[in-house]
Amino acid sequence: MRMSEREKHIRPLLCLVLCLIVGAACCLAAGRALAAANQIPRVGFKTLGLWQAHSNTRADLAIWYPAGRAPRSLQYGSWTIKAARNAKELPGRFPLVIFSHDSPGTRFSHHESAEALTKSGFVVATLTHHGDNMDDMSHLFTLEQIRSRAAQIRAALDTLLSSPDTLDFIDPRRIAVVGFGVGGTVALLLGGAHLDGSNWPAYCGKAESNDPYCSRWASSRMSDLVASLAQPHPLADARVKAVVAAAPAYGMLFTQKSLMGLHTPTLILRAENDHINRSPLHADAIKNAMPHAPDYATIKGADSASLMSACPPLVLRDLPELCSKLSTEKRAHIHNQLNTLLSRFLLEQLGSALPEEHHEPERPQQDAEPHPEPPPPASQPEKKIRSKKRQ
Repeated sequence: MRMSEREKHIRPLLCLVLCLIVGAACCLAAGRALAAANQIPRVGFKTLGLWQAHSNTRADLAIWYPAGRAPRSLQYGSWTIKAARNAKELPGRFPLVIFSHDSPGTRFSHHESAEALTKSGFVVATLTHHGDNMDDMSHLFTLEQIRSRAAQIRAALDTLLSSPDTLDFIDPRRIAVVGFGVGGTVALLLGGAHLDGSNWPAYCGKAESNDPYCSRWASSRMSDLVASLAQPHPLADARVKAVVAAAPAYGMLFTQKSLMGLHTPTLILRAENDHINRSPLHADAIKNAMPHAPDYATIKGADSASLMSACPPLVLRDLPELCSKLSTEKRAHIHNQLNTLLSRFLLEQLGSALPEEHHEPERPQQDAEPHPEPPPPASQPEKKIRSKKRQ
């Protein structure tokens, strides 16, 4: 049958339209598949109350987790974070990372790194360490500083793995501790190391004259700490499957023998310009004493304070000595190094569990959440302690 002139013109057009429709459908399907494969989770945030039997105090856990709702600015005391409060978590069970801040820190001091790890598929939890934070350093240079931190982290794990608010989206088989400063020391101990004071008597002879450990006040406390190590204090926690010690403290309290029990995968990060835990007596000394070579890296241009998020204006005004005065660009460069190293190591050791693409419907969020303060310490520390509490 011969086609009419009209049919001769219409059929090619129909074929072209059909091809365009099929092509568009294929592109859309491919785009969705690519988006799902490369999805970056949004950041949810919630808090949990924690009773610490060791110190008979209450603390609040800050928890970042993969969620489906877009983040907003949230105010907690002096700190502003970017997350979706109480958003529905994404489906699946995610690796858990506990952050342990340095002595001048709080539970929000590493909020930007917590957000970055959450986008890689981790749950991150932090707390402000009783007796060892920017408002209360009464435990500084004491064994209680170390033992109390370990007890607080264990209590945090107990709560996170049993609370109905968190247990369904945390994988209890994949847990890491990331510690900064003395938090790094405690991370190593939770991983299986123990302390050995045999190197302390020679430490100040090797250190610079203004080393923070060697002032009359600090060295007296250090000598008492070392004397108390005559009795063993094992702190290992079998639930911890990987540890990170960033700008770790107390390098002189580790020896090859005391590190023999550390079989947990370990990353040691040295802050290049650390003026507290100075090279080569801390991060380098720990690395060199380890029987098995750990993962190790130097964060260029960093000191210990620059590993924290920038101080809020009120903290910078009241406690400028605890804040690193860096440009936004330099801090961003340091944090890019830090977060890349953390994410790479933790993904290698714990794996990830990124779910298929899912977004929770938007709903209004309040600008702040009531947050009760923990009770003040029972006794005043020897050093001057700020009375104003911060989150």
